[in-house]
Amino acid sequence: MAAVNVLNIPMFTSLMHQVVLYIPHLILGIVVLVAGLIVADFVMDKIGEQLTAKEVEFADTITSVLRAIFYLVVIVFALDQLLLETTIIYTFLVPLVWGLAAGIAIAIGIYLGWGTKDIVAEHIKEKLKEEKTEE
Repeated sequence: MAAVNVLNIPMFTSLMHQVVLYIPHLILGIVVLVAGLIVADFVMDKIGEQLTAKEVEFADTITSVLRAIFYLVVIVFALDQLLLETTIIYTFLVPLVWGLAAGIAIAIGIYLGWGTKDIVAEHIKEKLKEEKTEE
């Protein structure tokens, strides 16, 4: 900065000042990105091992989807540290996540509804028989 100040070129001095002020954000963004990806890989490897050990169906798919979500979160945090505008990402992600959550909720509802319809029918028949025997 001292050498640039000696040149006495205001525009160049301003540019170099902004570059010097940006360096900590650049370093922190790289650290967040690298550390976040390492932690995400480590955590997802452990979760994948546990799901495989418990013989969970679609363990590979679940692990891959969760890994992609963690990667996306880490990348957005790193972009925030780099002072890049991420509002467009949030604009697209928020409705996507809400739609995904609604889809999962509907799928769980359908799964539970169809999966337990016979059990509920038997329970209702038993209750009706108990009422008839009480009369």
